[in-house]
Amino acid sequence: MSNPFQPEGAQSRAFNATLFAPCAMLNNYLKIARRNLIKHKGYTAINIAGLAVGMACCYLILLYVRNELSYDRFHEKAERIYRVLATFEQNGQKSAPLTVTSAPIAPALQQEYPEVITAVRLRETARRVLVAQHEKKFYEEKFYFADAQLFELFDFPLQQGDPRTALQDPHAIIISPEAAEKYFGNENPMGKTLTAELGNREFKVTGVLAKIPSNSHLQPNFIVPFENGAGTNLNNWWGFSYYAYLLLPENVPAAELEKKFPDFIHKHYANTPAGYPKLALQLQPLTDIHLHSNFDDRAGELGSMTYLYLFSALAFFVLIIACINFMNLATARSQQRAKEVGVRKLVGVQRSLL
Repeated sequence: MSNPFQPEGAQSRAFNATLFAPCAMLNNYLKIARRNLIKHKGYTAINIAGLAVGMACCYLILLYVRNELSYDRFHEKAERIYRVLATFEQNGQKSAPLTVTSAPIAPALQQEYPEVITAVRLRETARRVLVAQHEKKFYEEKFYFADAQLFELFDFPLQQGDPRTALQDPHAIIISPEAAEKYFGNENPMGKTLTAELGNREFKVTGVLAKIPSNSHLQPNFIVPFENGAGTNLNNWWGFSYYAYLLLPENVPAAELEKKFPDFIHKHYANTPAGYPKLALQLQPLTDIHLHSNFDDRAGELGSMTYLYLFSALAFFVLIIACINFMNLATARSQQRAKEVGVRKLVGVQRSLL
């Protein structure tokens, strides 16, 4: 209740002072903080730099962890793509999974099981390939053979060319942007020819890949049709040299298809010669390849979930240490601020503002 003996102007000024007291105190705190930071430059540098370095290290480590967890997830159908693995058992000893299968397995799976929408085979050359364009000659790695349905499965965009027809011609070749610049400079590579040391064959450029994200376990520089040089034993059920990827429908779990693999093996490997190991197939999700291939994997650079757990723990440990260091330094300085706090209490500052 207002004081009836207090002038009206004084009442208004008292009300405004009460209303804006927190704002005034906040401005005062900011001024005091700025003056203290300038006055104690060494303390300020150590305290802020320590916390900033800790936060920066934590952020960089978590960025690395996030990148590792994102491998192959840029493909639109990533959750439905699986790689076929092969294991062998002989004399009670089971081998580690192989990432390669025989050439006929993937087409047979697509033909016999409606759960398989698309099957794609890939094969990387075991050695470097000599690629030439007139006088320009280089030994190249990451030279792949692939089925024409490659772009129906994977989202590898093309800068130039039509992904639906780029691998239809047996003598076609798709190259990376780096290869296009290396062999053709500023010229348009489309329709031009490259000679590869695969029986001195000439290939016509029908596509140029866009930059493939670094978080892809497949990083091809050259792709040619599977039929052209991928091997002469495409009907050999024991020639294990080919990566096989399957696309399944959204409502079909991989486990249901895996249950049918024993019948598939019995059908196609019933006449296995004596002494040959027993074969088994299994499916590995595409998104698990980078971090969950704890076996002899020849496709791409692999990571490890163990390292990710260690790096994540390290990131939070560094951040906690930085915070503790910041609080210790602030506590050590609190004695020098005791007089300031006492003065504020003396003039009647509210506890919430203090």
